[in-house]
Amino acid sequence: MVSELPRALVRHLENNHGLSALLVSRIYPLELPQEPVLPAMTYQQVSGQGQADHTGETGYHLYRYQFDVFAPTYLALVDIANALKLALQQWHYANNRYASFYENEQDFSEPEQNRYRRTLDYMIEEEA
Repeated sequence: MVSELPRALVRHLENNHGLSALLVSRIYPLELPQEPVLPAMTYQQVSGQGQADHTGETGYHLYRYQFDVFAPTYLALVDIANALKLALQQWHYANNRYASFYENEQDFSEPEQNRYRRTLDYMIEEEA
């Protein structure tokens, strides 16, 4: 099965009014550009596997995705992280093929780059 998850995920995030108002489509795979305009966000798949039970494949795949939110101030970081959580919650309830489950988050200060970062981990289930 070829997963449509990355395309569907980015399309949803870029079209989410709350998140796009804050990020203006600055959503990048894996890493930020050389001299990024902030705020911005990166995403990456950390792991993925098909799910099986005693009868064989279940038709579902489970992926761990990591999102890193970057902002020039801590309060902007909090606002964007909250908008991301809401966007993924809305995605979970708006379609039947994908389900997103919040795992955890952690904050970082990056004084060399004059920015703050929050890493959020999600498990995303895709129906095959």
